[in-house]
Amino acid sequence: PLTVCIFTSFYPPIQSGSATHCADLSKELTKYGCKVVVITSNLNANSQEFEIRDGVHVYRLPAIRLPKTPIALNFPWLNISFFPSNTRRILNIMKIYSPNVFHLHNHMFDSAFHAVKIAKKTNTPLVITVHTMIKHTNFFFDLILRFIDKFILKFLIVQKADMVICPDHIIQKYVTQNFVVEKNTIIPYGITPLPEPNLQKM
Repeated sequence: PLTVCIFTSFYPPIQSGSATHCADLSKELTKYGCKVVVITSNLNANSQEFEIRDGVHVYRLPAIRLPKTPIALNFPWLNISFFPSNTRRILNIMKIYSPNVFHLHNHMFDSAFHAVKIAKKTNTPLVITVHTMIKHTNFFFDLILRFIDKFILKFLIVQKADMVICPDHIIQKYVTQNFVVEKNTIIPYGITPLPEPNLQKM
């Protein structure tokens, strides 16, 4: 069977949009006969470092929880887990499962660096789902974030992907223009896609 390794900084019991999506996607993939391995951050004191949850093999890495900051819109789950010790942990996990593909969720969080590094080391195809655009209502914060997005994450993360998944036409336009990525496709969040908008007017 196909083995998929999902990299995400957030996974239940953490409550966020991408955490819920990753959990639902993982469960659905197992129904289709795939073996699914999730690599995520351990942000809850009651969470186990390893568990099989709904048929999904979930590994939670030690992480440092970051404080809320205005530039990150006071997002409560920011963390750092990109340590050499965690790289070694992931490589050992990969030896157990030998995934056919890596699927990274979100290009701006810490797990992105894990996915790109391990994909290169193991010569495994990498798919990235870009869930959201990086924007800020504060002008100066927005300038900083746009610079990081367009000149750092573009080259270190997004352009390393073999395919980029966009949930809608707006994200697809963002990916195409911001990262100059031609290998992208739209896969909506489990709903019938809306008619394609006139992007020239957006």
